[in-house]
Amino acid sequence: MQRAGGTAELDVSEDGKYRIDFVQTPWKNVLEYFARKGGFAFTSEKWPPGALSYSDPKRYTAEQVVDVLNLHLITKGFMLVKRENLLRLFDTFNDGAVPPEFVPEVSIEDLPNRGEFELVTVTFQLD
Repeated sequence: MQRAGGTAELDVSEDGKYRIDFVQTPWKNVLEYFARKGGFAFTSEKWPPGALSYSDPKRYTAEQVVDVLNLHLITKGFMLVKRENLLRLFDTFNDGAVPPEFVPEVSIEDLPNRGEFELVTVTFQLD
């Protein structure tokens, strides 16, 4: 897909995995395009500055795509959070932490199944 200011492509295979290819694509376009391709509702009041250039032949689940995008977004002071079928972009640099209702509580056993740049809450007993 050719877009003003860059190109964007998210090929989705039959197993629901994505191949990421963005070239100088403005962040607003990247996030809206991912939400549309993934069938997500999406909301944001603010947008990160600049554009994303990232291409990878590897295939990713939707959750892994969120993790890859967050790897880049955190350097801009933003965080993309997925809650059920909703994607929400937070400006953590200017507005502070992501509200707790958007941060799921998970068990310690579930941590290996979560993204490296995904926000979660874990409760555990200290001895």
